[in-house]
Amino acid sequence: MKHQIAIVLNLGGSKALTVAKRIRECGVYSEVYPYTLSKEELEAINPQGILVTGSCDNVHATAEERIPWLKEMGCPTLEVGSGTPLSIEALSGGVGKKCLDNFLKITCNCTGDWSLAQFVETTVNNIKETVGNHNVAVGVTGGVDSAVTAALLAKAVGKGCTAVFIDTGLLRKGENPFQQHRRRVHNS
Repeated sequence: MKHQIAIVLNLGGSKALTVAKRIRECGVYSEVYPYTLSKEELEAINPQGILVTGSCDNVHATAEERIPWLKEMGCPTLEVGSGTPLSIEALSGGVGKKCLDNFLKITCNCTGDWSLAQFVETTVNNIKETVGNHNVAVGVTGGVDSAVTAALLAKAVGKGCTAVFIDTGLLRKGENPFQQHRRRVHNS
């Protein structure tokens, strides 16, 4: 089932993922893209709504100034963050969360039928279909992305999944998750 999607266009800054998370909490699937995404690429995604967040060199520059073709999309757009009445922090509760929910469900006509549990179930089923009876090796670096990928693969394939730790040299001393696991097993 293809869900409706709200796109977060990031003008720069660190809060775009938080905005995407708040959108998903409203039951709408969301993805984050840089503001340099082309009009054609955005049209291919066909979003129900667009949220623009962050700031570039000029914090007073509006989304319209940064992305001049945005109005041509004919898609509801909301600016969140620097220089707007709706701050990113406000999205986590109360009036801000209600404003976001209203934007998505009333202005963008989103049904709010997306859920993380359903996403996991669909992803696991897709992995099972793709992998079949084969074994899978997955590289885990200690970051969130590779850990989530390994967890989804393990859920789909079970014992047919082998996680291989890749030491990128970027973890803090004593942060190796496999060493920690071995310690817990040996100390039990």
